[in-house]
Amino acid sequence: MKVIGKKLAGSGHADADTLRLMRLVETQKYADVERVAREILARSPRHPLALKALSFALIGLSRYEELMPVVDFALSQQPEDGELHNNRAIALAELMRWEEAIAEFGHALERMPNDAEIHKNLGTALFRINRWNDAVPSLLKAIELHPDEYLEAIEVLAKCLYYARRMDEAYAVCNAMHEAYPDNPYPLHRLTEVELHRCSWSKVTENIARLKPMIDSQSWAANPWGLFKYWGIGMAEFRRMAERFAESMVPPSIRVHSPAPPQTWRAGQRPLHVAYLSADLGEHPVANVIAELIERHDRGKVKVTAYALNKEDGSEQRKRLEAAFDAFYGVDRLSVREIASRIRDDEVDILVDLNGWTGGARAEVLTLRPAPVQVGWLGYAGTVGSPLLVDHVIGDAIVIPAEHEGFYTEQVVRMPHTYMPADTRHPIGQRPTRESLGLPPNAFVLCSFNNSYKLNPPCFDLWCHILKQMPDAVLWLSHGNDTVKDNLRREAGQRGVEGERLIFAARAPARADYLARIGLADLALDPFPYNSHSTGVDALVAGVPLVTKLGDTFPSRVGASLLSAAGLPSLVASDEAGYESLVLECYRDRAKLESIKRHLVEARISSSVPLFDMGAFARDIEALYFAMVGEAASAP
Repeated sequence: MKVIGKKLAGSGHADADTLRLMRLVETQKYADVERVAREILARSPRHPLALKALSFALIGLSRYEELMPVVDFALSQQPEDGELHNNRAIALAELMRWEEAIAEFGHALERMPNDAEIHKNLGTALFRINRWNDAVPSLLKAIELHPDEYLEAIEVLAKCLYYARRMDEAYAVCNAMHEAYPDNPYPLHRLTEVELHRCSWSKVTENIARLKPMIDSQSWAANPWGLFKYWGIGMAEFRRMAERFAESMVPPSIRVHSPAPPQTWRAGQRPLHVAYLSADLGEHPVANVIAELIERHDRGKVKVTAYALNKEDGSEQRKRLEAAFDAFYGVDRLSVREIASRIRDDEVDILVDLNGWTGGARAEVLTLRPAPVQVGWLGYAGTVGSPLLVDHVIGDAIVIPAEHEGFYTEQVVRMPHTYMPADTRHPIGQRPTRESLGLPPNAFVLCSFNNSYKLNPPCFDLWCHILKQMPDAVLWLSHGNDTVKDNLRREAGQRGVEGERLIFAARAPARADYLARIGLADLALDPFPYNSHSTGVDALVAGVPLVTKLGDTFPSRVGASLLSAAGLPSLVASDEAGYESLVLECYRDRAKLESIKRHLVEARISSSVPLFDMGAFARDIEALYFAMVGEAASAP
């Protein structure tokens, strides 16, 4: 956010000191502005220009806490000054007091309704608290009012449309932005992400090849979550981008002034207080895999609390989670600081963040260090890029092998089997007929119910090559909008596969129905490099085998982790040729395939493999929690 300093001359003071101060403001020499402004205020404490200039300088110097009494005093003298309201709002935003900042930007706009900068600042604040649709009108107004191309506002608008899943609009904005700034990595990256969502692949391979060397650019700080979708990007690139992004998201004032509370837990005195922070505690894949674990936590050893960053969605899954936790708090209406204060006041021993940098996250809460130990797990498959946010990341020996530890800013801790839980308690509905869902009754059904952005040209090349060797097979995909369906059918046709062989599932009315439907498939195909995560768990829970290819990054190794824990490491290929061979073997040897399916069904019922033994999973993750807290307690 930028401070407005262009109207500082409007105070009417034109003495020599005032003129000197105005010249310094124009050059943005913040330390000199502060010095001269304080000299003037020492002689004239109510000097309006000096007060405004001092607020300008303190923002430029990132001294936001110090700014607040200055700007409050200035506003007591000049309550109708829109620039002062804007400066106060900027300080509030930089202190992550987003809700207060939004109200203050509103006060500024009441006085300066045609100022593009304030509209952009308001839109940015709304974006930071995940009110993406609300931010769009403010950003459009900023772009309309700005005399030139307003790249800063356009960038935020593109992000809002992307996260709000308004992909066609996002594509139009991102494409125009890229055409205007072809050498800027940010528009190219955002356009490529949108193209992957829309399965519009005509330029994505070229774009990713252009983006790869740009990852080393110190001026580009994109959300590293977006890189998970790109092929040819390694863990070293993930870490570099994550570090830059974390630095851009954590204000300097927070990085300096956020000591963690002391660790007070001692063995035998009381249960360990474990809290889960998540924007996905409702009808969401993360909630779907974690529910049984929460129910199985040993209440004699641990107390479990939820801090839900998402709104109540009325789902059965939300109700189940509310009943599973010892305490469940909806904190979606609280500010970042209020959430952190709540966690600190509740004396949480270990805070487990389930989001990382994924959509809806409020990672800023972690920067305030509300718990003695903070852990990243499950929802985000990589490093967050700063030890200020989390101390540990939970993985396993497959998703984070020993040779990858250097790619993490966190200390790596490992589950003994897989880091991913399953839910074996959720009911599976009555299986429908294939005909009722538009599937050919006698076809060999390959399925992949992943989000469209996990599909890509290299993966689809292989799938279509396989389909051409399986004349009676169809590919059953997740429901998508018309753009996705049309694009994928066209891509299939270009690869020699009839578009009609791609069948898109309608949205299931309930999770039990969704799990029942999966069972109609013969084999699940794992996309790469961004594997099935919870979607892979769903297939295995439903008794459908999964074929995967072991990759070089955390997101590309999850399928192998799941299959190993399911007792099916033989379905993990090391390369594309092996992947193809495994799929064709399952297709040709139906007896062997049926044996694998029986293994999955029986293992889920009996909990005979680690993937389905949630009692053991709960004990294992609790052991990690105790070890992490014990380590913190013994630290000097």
